Amino acid sequence: MLILHHFCSVPSLKPHGLLICKMGRWAIAVWVVAMLIAAKFLQIANLIINGPLNQRHSIERLNLAIVHGIFEIPFNDCLISLVEVLLNVPLKHSAASIPFVKPTLVVCFFEHLLWSFGLHGSAIIVFPSFEPLWIMNMAENLSAGAQNIVTFTFYENGAWMGGSGATLPVVVYMLVFAKSKLLKNVGKVGIAPGLFNINEPVTFGLPIVLNPILMIPYILSPMAAMSVQYLGTAVGLFPLCNNMVPWTCPVLISGFLTTGSVMGVVAQLCGLAVSFLIWLPFIRVWDQKCYQDELAVAAPAGL
Repeated sequence: MLILHHFCSVPSLKPHGLLICKMGRWAIAVWVVAMLIAAKFLQIANLIINGPLNQRHSIERLNLAIVHGIFEIPFNDCLISLVEVLLNVPLKHSAASIPFVKPTLVVCFFEHLLWSFGLHGSAIIVFPSFEPLWIMNMAENLSAGAQNIVTFTFYENGAWMGGSGATLPVVVYMLVFAKSKLLKNVGKVGIAPGLFNINEPVTFGLPIVLNPILMIPYILSPMAAMSVQYLGTAVGLFPLCNNMVPWTCPVLISGFLTTGSVMGVVAQLCGLAVSFLIWLPFIRVWDQKCYQDELAVAAPAGL
């Protein structure tokens, strides 16, 4: 936070294109510095707790002085440039040298695989490692006229339509077509947050987590929807996603805002259609299973 405060106080960096670029560079540096300081605090705690009694106070004063000195280091572009050379540039170049289908779809696959087991795949994989790189891609598009298709808002608007797993079509199915009382209730609860890309009621209510039937479309659907949008952008049908919008911005509205074009809405509609087709056979099987289970439970009660 100290680093970001210093950065945001520099008047010359206010233009939004440079600001986004700097945010991407600072994010990696903040992560590195935070890890170093956390390791130092763990060392301090271990020495103070387990060290000899006559050394604890001196060790505490010495280490706290060192940490204090770390905070007093002037964080400037020299430090950030060093971190960028050591980490950002190799990561970015390696990602750029591999075809889209491999890095971005692999990220999407493992993000949703972790979610399928109840782990926050976005926080574990996307936010710490790839969000800064994708923000830098967006900054290059804005400031240098680059044509990077994969930006952070591209990923958000492709993989998270209705939440992780692109589950908005599933909620619509449950509201309109579901026979099972469980699915109808989950659809009623999930539609309002789903419009704002929040789908915990669906993820844990159906459930998708630890469900071998629904895990398959949950993983494949966002990958397919994002691939369709990528191909459409690559051939010039859809515009680039170069505007930052909140991840809770409703689908279709976010498509327009992030591209500044109606074709951004069309891109999301295509993604939603692909997602619905992938989800349909699996959610119908699960709906039928839940419906039969409910009939089996209700039959003895009727007797």
